[in-house]
Amino acid sequence: MWEIDADVLESISLGAGILGTGGGGNPYVAKVWARVELERGARFQILDPTEVSDDAWIVGSGGIGAPTVSVEKLRRGDEEYQALRTLEGHLGVRFDGVVPMEVGGGNSIRPIIAAAQAGIPTVDADGMGRAFPELQMVTFFIYGVPPCPAAIADDKGEEAVFTAAPSPQRLERMPASSPSRWAARPAWRSRRCAATS
Repeated sequence: MWEIDADVLESISLGAGILGTGGGGNPYVAKVWARVELERGARFQILDPTEVSDDAWIVGSGGIGAPTVSVEKLRRGDEEYQALRTLEGHLGVRFDGVVPMEVGGGNSIRPIIAAAQAGIPTVDADGMGRAFPELQMVTFFIYGVPPCPAAIADDKGEEAVFTAAPSPQRLERMPASSPSRWAARPAWRSRRCAATS
């Protein structure tokens, strides 16, 4: 396990912008937020996938909706963390780690912050290798991981759990059907995850 400091955070932010190829929005806002968290004493611990135990509960995390929202609308700062805790409560488990759903813009950095807020590491992996425009493009779902249960939380403190959706495409559209959730931040389906090299 290793930790992200302010210098590494700059490199991650730059890489998130390049690998995101414009998707996921500009990583600047998330980088500034992460810097503040570091100054407050947060520890951004990163776990190699080979260090993940076979019985670990790992949760995917990322934002949904238009990336410009993260610049136009102020956040509370704990939306991903709240979604993570909501999903834990629904499943009756404690997560052992967080994995970003994509590499792209703020979605590369916000899951790291949520993991630090929860006191757990971030797995040095992601669900896509770049930014993705739609949820069904995440490799977890391509390989058959069910998209539910999933949880979202927004800047108003509202939370919701989705227990079933026929597909990742439908799950992605479900939060959009509620006007108060257009800027929601989800924590996606957790799975027991075997370590892979």
